[in-house]
Amino acid sequence: MREEQNKRKQEILTIAARIFRQKGYNATSMNDLAKECGLFKGSLYHYFKNKEEILQEVIQPYFEYLLPHLEAIDSSKMTPTKKLRMSLEIQMRAIEANRDAVSVALREDRAVGNPYREEYIAKRNRLEDHLVAILEEGIEKGMFRKLDIRMMSKAILGMCNWATVWYSSSGRLSSKAIADHFTDLAISGLKNKHLSRLD
Repeated sequence: MREEQNKRKQEILTIAARIFRQKGYNATSMNDLAKECGLFKGSLYHYFKNKEEILQEVIQPYFEYLLPHLEAIDSSKMTPTKKLRMSLEIQMRAIEANRDAVSVALREDRAVGNPYREEYIAKRNRLEDHLVAILEEGIEKGMFRKLDIRMMSKAILGMCNWATVWYSSSGRLSSKAIADHFTDLAISGLKNKHLSRLD
């Protein structure tokens, strides 16, 4: 019984992620969700106490996947270039696995209220801080040019995160190929022109 209930809960979360992405969290009612799930509105409260709890459970798996990977990259001995490539590949993997949920996690920041908001912002900012650290390391080692690090990290993130709008698993390029293109484009702008290559 519990296994069946958990399966149904995950089905609701999958549908909720899609509707939140398409309509926006604030424009989506519990009635909308119930209708899409083929349930009475009251039945949703058997699984979730309110709409905000649904939002939290849609968002959380993205961070649970992302943050441990970032920590592993941070503690590795890879070059800044390889760290950047791996970071963007991981982000694209997350988008490939659940584009709807990642889109909601990245775009519905204003919908997240207390007591979740502070933790959410800290987790959301973790990726930018991670990229900033990579860029700083690259500059310190003479591999990257001295540019505005925060601006560059936002530009790289924006390029990658916009894929939540257009990425398709049935498209011409795999998530890894897209990540490689993004990394090559970023590195072409970051590269110290005095170096013949970046390892």
